[in-house]
Amino acid sequence: MLDTYYFALVDSITTFSEVVSQLGVLAQAGGEAAQPAAEGGAAGGGPGPAGQPPTFFQGLLRSPLTLFAGVMFLFYMLVLLPERRRQRETANLRSSLKKNDRVVTTGGIFGVVVNVNSDSDEVTIRVDESNNTRLRVLRSAIGTVTPAATPNGKDSASGS
Repeated sequence: MLDTYYFALVDSITTFSEVVSQLGVLAQAGGEAAQPAAEGGAAGGGPGPAGQPPTFFQGLLRSPLTLFAGVMFLFYMLVLLPERRRQRETANLRSSLKKNDRVVTTGGIFGVVVNVNSDSDEVTIRVDESNNTRLRVLRSAIGTVTPAATPNGKDSASGS
């Protein structure tokens, strides 16, 4: 029984070595075996007659640099550009904070802005109406700004 496994293993190694030697012969030929396929019009992918070099556009499409440049362009348009736009909007939001703006910090604390110093990076927010609890936070900690409250206690966005 071991003899059959041994012979099967030797046979598969022999087959593998034959395939490797055939690949070595093809590699030494320098692609001469692939040349006849490239000369045919439809088989080679080129519309020109046999032996004619590809046009500039065909060469550009076959270049791996074109693929890399296309992927980088898509990455820029789909990832980097929207992120820069979001950062710009957030910076504008934080720089335009004013008194009585309702804010939510990045930590999830709801509050109302009571003091903003334009020359400072600190903002004071009131988090509790009954105790008048105030927190000093950095501008960078402000996550979102909701519409300011009107004096009668209703939101200005509600229309009432």
